[in-house]
Amino acid sequence: MNRLLYLCAMQDEKDRMIEFLEEQLRLAAERDRLHLEKIGQLSGRIEQLSDQIGQSSEQNVQLLEQLNRLLLKMEDKEKTIKTLEEALLQKSRDNSAMSGRIRGLTKLLKNTSEKITPDSVSDKNPETSENAETPESAISAKDTEKPKALTPKERGNNGARRKDYHNLEEEIVDVWPDDPLFDREKATALRIDESVRYYYYPCRIVKKTYRQHDFVKDSKVYTAAALPRTPFMNSNFEASFIAGLIQFRYIYSMPVERIVKFINESGFELNKQTAHGLISKTYTLHRAYKLLSFEQSFLIDGHQGGF
Repeated sequence: MNRLLYLCAMQDEKDRMIEFLEEQLRLAAERDRLHLEKIGQLSGRIEQLSDQIGQSSEQNVQLLEQLNRLLLKMEDKEKTIKTLEEALLQKSRDNSAMSGRIRGLTKLLKNTSEKITPDSVSDKNPETSENAETPESAISAKDTEKPKALTPKERGNNGARRKDYHNLEEEIVDVWPDDPLFDREKATALRIDESVRYYYYPCRIVKKTYRQHDFVKDSKVYTAAALPRTPFMNSNFEASFIAGLIQFRYIYSMPVERIVKFINESGFELNKQTAHGLISKTYTLHRAYKLLSFEQSFLIDGHQGGF
């Protein structure tokens, strides 16, 4: 009886265990189904994203192609602009050359001294006018006669004289024949042709260093002579340098910045404050000189008692 009860209890326990396991299997199947559904959803999402990526890549390719086409168009436009600029420059050069030719022809037409008329020829040569040749003989003589080409020295400058600048520093350079067989001592001079060229040298600033030498002889000290004075005390700038600054500032109305830039480009590093100081001190010195001159003239005239 007890054994039967035990077997029944074991059967019930086994049935409950089977039911529990079946329930666990059912739950596991349900979880697997949910996971599969999520996996399916994720795979669909991945496919959508892959499609979007493919579309984006196609759009990128299209944008790159458009960019390349735009770059090619820009290069073509740049070449066209460069060609137009060259053509415009060539046209401007042609116009300037044509303008120069027109001006030259206009001057030649306006210059009445170079015109030759039949009346003037007959007035100058009365004998030839009386014994005039026939038109046929004149034409044949004109055809047979060959015009002689004039050299630049014979042609001159259309009657105009070049200006001689006698106040300039002149440098004479002798140019000899460069033939290796030429011997100047044995050759005979034919002529000398002079050609003048004008050269421009920029502003030149010289640094002059005075070295004062002192000596002693027979227990006596010999000191060097005094240096040339400068307009301002403890200044290294001589009067000519200050005069150049004053000329630029007040004669040519140049600002101090341009004066400093011009001198710096000439090879001398001048500070802007130094230039201002020299100009202002010179102006103050000029005012003091004018006041002293006025007072001196006032005292000489004898009007000092009028105050």
